[in-house]
Amino acid sequence: MAYFSREHSNYFVLEDSARKTTDSTQETESLEEPLLTTEPRYVLNWRSIWLLFVLSVPGWISYFCFTFTMKFSLMAHINQGCVVSLFTVTSFYVAVTFYFAYGETVSVSKIIGMILMLACVLYLVLESSQSVELDQGIESVGDDVIENRLFYGSLAIGIALLTPLIWTFMQYKTRQAKSRYNIEV
Repeated sequence: MAYFSREHSNYFVLEDSARKTTDSTQETESLEEPLLTTEPRYVLNWRSIWLLFVLSVPGWISYFCFTFTMKFSLMAHINQGCVVSLFTVTSFYVAVTFYFAYGETVSVSKIIGMILMLACVLYLVLESSQSVELDQGIESVGDDVIENRLFYGSLAIGIALLTPLIWTFMQYKTRQAKSRYNIEV
């Protein structure tokens, strides 16, 4: 079996299944074609190409969101490791989305695990922000610097919470591709 054959690909379909033969002109055109064809003709499955596009664009958007999260957390003097740990809300977003979309339930142990994970992330973020204030001395910093740090910190945390929403959208579309379009992704 060839790995790159059109016969087993999701991106190509047989030309006969892609055409609708309800039109009489198509029936006459098919009669003009040679009767003995040794190899079936395949055409692009545009629905699969569209799905590939839909699944790849959010990946690029989340890459840029991740980059700006790192930039703004650096400008706000927030530990970047703590901001990355905010990405763990992805499991919560996916659980809620799939509960409403597909009726999936989450076990009690997984709910407890998600709650503990979120509590630990919040503790890490709060602990790192207190240690930064103690190291730099709050009285030696001007009011405008504090406002800028608060603004950039809010941007970093906001984008860090937005990025998992994009990843959840990608998971939802992947699941939708498996069930609706019968495509193995």
